[in-house]
Amino acid sequence: MIRAQKISTKVAALLTAIGIKRVAALESLTLTDLLNKNPYLYQSQGHLRAEEYLDALLSARISSSDETIFGNDFFEPLALWSAQEAKIKGRTASVSDAAGADISIVTETAYYAISVKSGKNIFNSQSSQGQSSEFSAAQGRMKKLGKTFLPLIGYGYGRKKSRPDEPVDKKAGQEFWKLLTQEDDFYLRISDAIAKSAGKHKLAFEQAYEKKRAALVKAFFLDFTDTLGQVDWRKVVEFNSANIKPKLSKP
Repeated sequence: MIRAQKISTKVAALLTAIGIKRVAALESLTLTDLLNKNPYLYQSQGHLRAEEYLDALLSARISSSDETIFGNDFFEPLALWSAQEAKIKGRTASVSDAAGADISIVTETAYYAISVKSGKNIFNSQSSQGQSSEFSAAQGRMKKLGKTFLPLIGYGYGRKKSRPDEPVDKKAGQEFWKLLTQEDDFYLRISDAIAKSAGKHKLAFEQAYEKKRAALVKAFFLDFTDTLGQVDWRKVVEFNSANIKPKLSKP
């Protein structure tokens, strides 16, 4: 069983790195990045005020960015660390050299090639087929070594059941973390560790957000509002979809 203090220390370090990346991603964001989103969708939702529209764009952008950052910089490294720190007899865990996999767990008889994903909804059927193809290449190598090849897609949260006809096994949430650590409650222990560090980087992000939001609103008003200060949707759509993209004014 991995000691609670070790988990807390590791989680705190990962969250600190994530906090830095979140601010950096926000600071690098441009108005053009935001306006690449589907303009018809936001117009259909009835957004009229510039601030309201930009808040909706920012919210969607940050949510998508956070999911990516959290998957790459929290779940993936935590999964590898957990598998290694569990120190299960007769088993080794390392960064995988198999295409499409993040973690390799090797026992005397088996080779687990694990691809770590954030949530189950981000992995569609088309990309799942690609994952299966990548795993197939590694399967031949393991047969030569006399080991059973066990490809797996692991999701950091949620529930997932594999179909009998699927070539790649899938585990999510409690089941996935138990596979890595052999601890039934490890998924809950992650939450306990997060609780000790949650919110420490909130202020820095909020300050960066307000600064970026003010700059984006100012830039948006120069080119995409009418005389009443409301969103000029024709200009937004033109910037997004015209054959020749109009140039933005410099603030």
